[in-house]
Amino acid sequence: MTKRFSAYFGLVLVLLATATGCSKSEPPRSSAPAVAAPPADIIPSSGGGGGANAAPTVRARALTVDASLTVDDVDARAAALRDAAEAAGGYVADATIGGEHEERNGHMELHVPATALTPFLAKFKAAGDVTNYNERAEDVTDQRTDLKARLKNARAQESRIQELMTTKTATLADTIEAEKELARVRENIERMDAQDRALDGRVAMATIRVNLQTRQSEAWKTPGASISRAAGNGVRGAAAVFTFAAMAIVTVAPTMIPIVLAIFAMVVAARAYGRRKRAQLA
Repeated sequence: MTKRFSAYFGLVLVLLATATGCSKSEPPRSSAPAVAAPPADIIPSSGGGGGANAAPTVRARALTVDASLTVDDVDARAAALRDAAEAAGGYVADATIGGEHEERNGHMELHVPATALTPFLAKFKAAGDVTNYNERAEDVTDQRTDLKARLKNARAQESRIQELMTTKTATLADTIEAEKELARVRENIERMDAQDRALDGRVAMATIRVNLQTRQSEAWKTPGASISRAAGNGVRGAAAVFTFAAMAIVTVAPTMIPIVLAIFAMVVAARAYGRRKRAQLA
């Protein structure tokens, strides 16, 4: 009976491995729509069968926008973009703002639902002058279809191994081997499930990365502000020079003081020796 069960168990594993390898069928291809439009839908979780009457595959795309904006007030525009993203159902993944006056700048990474990307971009472009814009759509349809098919087969394999483990004729060795195989399959399921969720997130939420830069005004148009900034820069420069000079002196002083004292002692000793020599000659 043990040999029969072992042979049966081995045959099931071979069949499962064969079924897993054969499941990677490539879905029918169709031309992707224009980049500017957000994805209309997400591809169904199952690959589906082919045939003349099969429904056309909906392409799944991960959208990414990289842009640069020149604005009058970096802080105010950053706050406005945050509010617009949250109002669209998205969020701010990363935000960094720094610099002073006309050197004020910032970087933000926003995530908004792909279905709300078009109205969000309208608000985004109205926030300032767009100096750089790049929109990219990555077609992940085949990748998602293959991943979901492998995940489905792995879960079916998990169920069959669990059924084998419930048989009363299994020996201790067979049970241990089945448990090892079950642990391997479950680990594979967890890994693919995490990849599937991450890919679904990329399709569902578009990524917008934006650089914010303060608009530079011509000096002659604002003479008072320009002179004031120049005076401030001069004062800050003089303070920096004085500070660095003081730091250099303080840094070198502990080393130079013993050397200066030694030279001074040598000079005093030389003069004393010279006076004695002149006294002896006189």
